[in-house]
Amino acid sequence: MEKGIIGLLIVGCILLGFYLNKLNNQYNQVIHDKEELIAKLNEQSIAIAKYASAEQSNKKKAEEQLHQLSKDYNSTITLLNRDIANLTQQNIDLNRTINERCHSALNFLNRYRY
Repeated sequence: MEKGIIGLLIVGCILLGFYLNKLNNQYNQVIHDKEELIAKLNEQSIAIAKYASAEQSNKKKAEEQLHQLSKDYNSTITLLNRDIANLTQQNIDLNRTINERCHSALNFLNRYRY
């Protein structure tokens, strides 16, 4: 009986580990996506700034585009930061659950042995 319980605990910890790894991969992907978006938005803002300086007659249009790009950039960063915060909280919750279950399992095993 004890071996069966230990086996179930091991399988449970392995499954929780896989889930934690998946969550961590999602977290890393969001950070990677954020970095890519920042790089793309920076490239676009540089291109628009160059366009604005080269084309004085179209300066107002370029400024409007730059302003819209800035708004989009800030909105994107806000959304990505919210995603990161949510994934971080999920990671914290999962770690807490793993710790609680392992602690409960150890307590059970200690009671079962004595």
